[in-house]
Parts: sequence; C-alpha cells; structure tokens
Amino acid sequence: MDETMCQVLWEDSEVKWEANPAENSADGILYVWSESSFVLEKEAVGSGFILLEGTWKGDGEKITIVNIYSPCDANLKRNLWNLIRQLRSSSHIKLWCIVGDFNRVRRLSE
Repeated sequence: MDETMCQVLWEDSEVKWEANPAENSADGILYVWSESSFVLEKEAVGSGFILLEGTWKGDGEKITIVNIYSPCDANLKRNLWNLIRQLRSSSHIKLWCIVGDFNRVRRLSE
C-alpha cells in the first residue's frame, strides 16, 4: 500500500493513511482519512489491530478508533482482546469505537 493507492481509493489527494500488512493468510488492515475531518495525535499498530487516537475537527471531540482483524484461534483472539482492554484502561479518552472483522462464528453452519 502506498500514498498514490490511498489517494485513488479515497478519491482525494489530501489523504492520510495507516496500514497493517497481512499476516500469513489473514488480510491486512487499512485506515484512510482526511485531516480536514480527523487529526491524528497518537497511533498504535499491533498484530491484528490499528489504534488511532485523535480529534474530530467538527466538534473538537477526542476519540480512539480501533480497527481489528481478529485471529480465528481462540488463544490468539483472547490475547488480542486482553491487549485492547489494557490499552483502553490506560487511555484518558472516553469515546472509543471498535470496528473490524472479529471472526466470530455465530452458527455451526458458518
């Protein structure tokens, strides 16, 4: 992933981005945003997640957004959620949004 690809995807040259490449057969994670709407202040990239902390310009609200690509393995999934929980407990930001692919099986038919 590079800046030109992100500009094409976003259809704007004023784009910021962060990527976490694929691991093994798991897909990677890509964040794309415009600094006219969101100002990045802190980030953390780890196995299976990207965390962005910043300010929404419209209302000046501080927010943490976590994009997850959860592993299927139960132990690895538990480790990821424990790490996210630790990051949350050490954060002074109250507004959090956690999105992504949680790889949660709801039915045996899945």
